[in-house]
Amino acid sequence: MTNILVRDGKLYVKTEFNPSIVQFMRSRPKRFWNKDAREWEIPEGELENLLAVLSNIDLEYDIKYSNNENTDAIPDWYNFKIKPFPHQIEGVEYGLCHNKFLLADEQGLGKTKQCLDLSQIRKKSNNIKHVLIVACVNGLKYNWYDEVHKHTDDGAYILGTRIRKNLNTYIGSNEDRLIDIKSIGNNPDIDKCFYIITNIETLRYSKSEIIEPKTKRGKPRKVTKFPIVEALQEKIEDGEIGMIICDEMHKLKNHNSQSCKALTSLDCDYKVALTGTPVMSKPIDVYSILHWLGEEQHSHFSFEKHYCIKGDFNQIVGYKNLTDLQTILDRCMLRRKKDEVLDLPEKIYVNDYVEMTKPQKTIYNEILENLRENVDKIKLSPNPLAQFIRLRQATGNPEILSTTVKNSVKYDRVLQILEDVVANDDKMIIFSNWTDVLDPLYEILKKEKYYPALYTGKNTDVRNAEKDRFMSDPKCKVILGTSAMGTGLTLTAASTVVFLDEPWTRAEKDQWEDRAHRIGTTKPVTIITIMCKGTIDEKVNDIVYKKGKMSDILIDKEEDIYKNPNIVKYLLS
Repeated sequence: MTNILVRDGKLYVKTEFNPSIVQFMRSRPKRFWNKDAREWEIPEGELENLLAVLSNIDLEYDIKYSNNENTDAIPDWYNFKIKPFPHQIEGVEYGLCHNKFLLADEQGLGKTKQCLDLSQIRKKSNNIKHVLIVACVNGLKYNWYDEVHKHTDDGAYILGTRIRKNLNTYIGSNEDRLIDIKSIGNNPDIDKCFYIITNIETLRYSKSEIIEPKTKRGKPRKVTKFPIVEALQEKIEDGEIGMIICDEMHKLKNHNSQSCKALTSLDCDYKVALTGTPVMSKPIDVYSILHWLGEEQHSHFSFEKHYCIKGDFNQIVGYKNLTDLQTILDRCMLRRKKDEVLDLPEKIYVNDYVEMTKPQKTIYNEILENLRENVDKIKLSPNPLAQFIRLRQATGNPEILSTTVKNSVKYDRVLQILEDVVANDDKMIIFSNWTDVLDPLYEILKKEKYYPALYTGKNTDVRNAEKDRFMSDPKCKVILGTSAMGTGLTLTAASTVVFLDEPWTRAEKDQWEDRAHRIGTTKPVTIITIMCKGTIDEKVNDIVYKKGKMSDILIDKEEDIYKNPNIVKYLLS
């Protein structure tokens, strides 16, 4: 007779000795033998496999279910600030019955909103004082800051935030971040904010110390410490931080990286890892996530040995035992795709912030200062907005304005976004106002073998051929274009549209977006606007979405510029 108790996601199995059962238990990647209770402990997801073994040896069994301590019911007292989709409600309910889990919904399904709603319920139900949000892509910390204010009534604080004499804010040094962390619980400015946000690079901040020997014969030794991680863990143990959300965690697939080691050193009662990338595409990459969530206790060496097939030179040439890995993921992962959970296609808007490099900032500030010195001439110009072209181009491709500065943070971000899009077997459209911004990116994408299409130039035959290739060739994952691609085309093969920079009017931007969002669209379309933090990008976005009439005045000259002089002044502020 075998007695099986199902409780809190685990099976507690007491049975008579049988070689088949012992063999089965020992083959499970995550099992525990309690010698005092004389019972096996394995994940609940193994129930069907266990019952199959028992049936094969004709052994009777009895199954009992115990009520879990967690409940997946959303409390009656909780009111969503923004009405959720049904799949988002399910996501919150899943989180309420999984203290540590992986939310792997496809990009655009609102993983951020689900986590924020979940944390709001945890705040009251589990007496959480602060939630730590770790962004594995630096610019995402600003997205989280905006989303907190959009979906909750709580505040958010980005570690290291400082204010200049002119009242502009900036992110200070790692020492500033460390000071902020140590002051949690005694700093009213931080304590009033439920969410504490930082980027993954913050965690790997390290210091070396010399440890003196304890004996005369001993030698001093150098020890590397991670003061920010240690300070955060102290706040977790003190009860100041009760939940951690790690966004884009698939970026930490290298378990030996300082960033990964730093994050996995942080442990608390409630954890959520986020990724939109299918984790099973490269099974070895999921180790860091499972290890951080506590679902994988083995070393990376053991994990690799169990799941990987090695060839010459110790290279991974294939995988094995993937059923075991899927069992673990089924227990701790929630993944939905757009076409599975949304009945009708919609537009999903994402503002994606990046930070310019120092050389790029230098060029930008020089142009900005020159414009400020000539503000009167700008106001007298027939088309004042044309005077801002160079300033806007500096955030997209500084190479246009400098022979020494080559890198653009927007190009780096596009590659990161495209990696996720391709991993989900989708396609992407990239818009810019200028071919000078698109051309270098096109060459980068060719080198990365994304087989990009380019819808620019005067030859319409070539442009149409490129458009047709994008729509029909499965290898061609991305198309780049300017305003010429913004009208008259159907590009419904794409479900993601990226703006390196925006047109001046909302109507024009809507038109560009609708190349993908039109009759024939089968998936929701995610509209991503990449903006350099603290630059004219944000002000243009503000005009397009909040001051549409004002931008139309400048473009269409419906009204004289002097009746709205604050527009130019605002752009140069």
